[in-house]
Amino acid sequence: MRDDVSAYASKDVARNVSIKVFASSTWAALVSETATGGFELGPFAASCRHSSSELAVNLTFSNELYGANQPKPGDLVSVVVDGMVSFNGQIESVSDYREQRGNRSMSITARSRDATPNWRDLRWTTEIYPPGSDVMQIVRDVLRGLGMTGTQVRLPNTSVRTVHSGVQLADMDAWRMLEALFFPLLAYPTIDAVGRFHFMDRDVTREADVELGSDRVVSIQGSRSKAPITAMRIKWLDPSMTKSIQQSQKLATVSLTAGFFQQHQKQRTYWSDDRRQRAQNTYMEIIQSVNSGLLPVGDEDYEIIDDWHGKVTVTTKAWVPTLATAAIVAKLAAHKIPDYAPPFGGPTIPIGRIVEGTADVFLFLTMMSIGSGVYDIYGEPFEWIHQINTTEAYNDASPDWIRNEVEIESDLIVSSEHAQSLAASELLYRSYEPQSWNATIVDDLRIEKGDIVALADGSRLYVTDYNRDLSRGAPAVLALQGFRV
Repeated sequence: MRDDVSAYASKDVARNVSIKVFASSTWAALVSETATGGFELGPFAASCRHSSSELAVNLTFSNELYGANQPKPGDLVSVVVDGMVSFNGQIESVSDYREQRGNRSMSITARSRDATPNWRDLRWTTEIYPPGSDVMQIVRDVLRGLGMTGTQVRLPNTSVRTVHSGVQLADMDAWRMLEALFFPLLAYPTIDAVGRFHFMDRDVTREADVELGSDRVVSIQGSRSKAPITAMRIKWLDPSMTKSIQQSQKLATVSLTAGFFQQHQKQRTYWSDDRRQRAQNTYMEIIQSVNSGLLPVGDEDYEIIDDWHGKVTVTTKAWVPTLATAAIVAKLAAHKIPDYAPPFGGPTIPIGRIVEGTADVFLFLTMMSIGSGVYDIYGEPFEWIHQINTTEAYNDASPDWIRNEVEIESDLIVSSEHAQSLAASELLYRSYEPQSWNATIVDDLRIEKGDIVALADGSRLYVTDYNRDLSRGAPAVLALQGFRV
């Protein structure tokens, strides 16, 4: 409910209507009522009617609206009734232009600022917010991207904060972002008559915003247009993380070669190519051992480094490099051993070559003892995840044949209690919503979308829209659309 305006005392009062078009002003100036240079269209308005989001004006003129005075798409327009702003919008189209015997006419249609592609079509991505971020701060950041700051914003105070790390809204139009941010607050985004960002409180059990006596109600009409919602289901991420464990499986394969050339062969292995997969209870299974050759040449070990990777180590046994080194030394030393020639003739005994040959045997033995090992690492992959919870509120009195369910997903739910309260309140709102209820009352500029109006007979009307006829001679009445709560 607006508190900067007042209601009319009677539907028979004559209202003073001003319609100004601004060709070179800004929304900030229009909202703060500091816009200058506007051209008055009121004297040329044959009819004027507006709702909360749309203005339709039919103009008749001679040549007054030629040139710079002629309204055009993109111009801002302000409707002021008895000094109080009734509607601020932006001209979307100028149509039905006619000229006959010097009399000219045209129609202009203006809409509220949220009807532009910048709000409804262009896709945005917010920054990443840490846990504990105020939801209203995220809303302000979105609105700042749309050029709305300061007095152009009417936001509630709330204690709802993000409970997940890395909260981000991506690849969404601004209006869907705002709907998602206001859903956990049981509210809906809207633009008020002045052009400020506001919200509709969807709590239908709260106190009425406006109370009207029977003398202020002109007529009431009720109907029902569709079946009500009988169940509301909300899917939300639990703030507490749960460990999701898979069955044990092969995570990696490692191949290593052991021999005299290096004492330690080590290889670190990760459980996924992107090195993000976690696993527990990992162990090594030997597919082919380095000791499967002629002689055992090494020890095979597996070490768990952390949840993301481990290390396989093959340690060559000490005798392999020792034997190879000793054989080489013996081979070199054997070159200095002279051959033995018998004093009484006969074949020469090549002692050095015998020693060298023996050393070659041992050297070749170490080379033949090179082993190749193949090892598979098994374990249980796991992830820390936010469990998806489902909270449902339903009307147990509704028959099966009228069953009508709605499911909504939200990552901004704080707790199970919050989800239960939200589901019940949203179900109550949607169960009342199909009960269309229209009322015509004495014009009251205080009423806006989302208000609850209490009538004299005890009924309550939740206002979803309104319509005001500002044509000359039209009675000072306000047509309300909504549903009974």
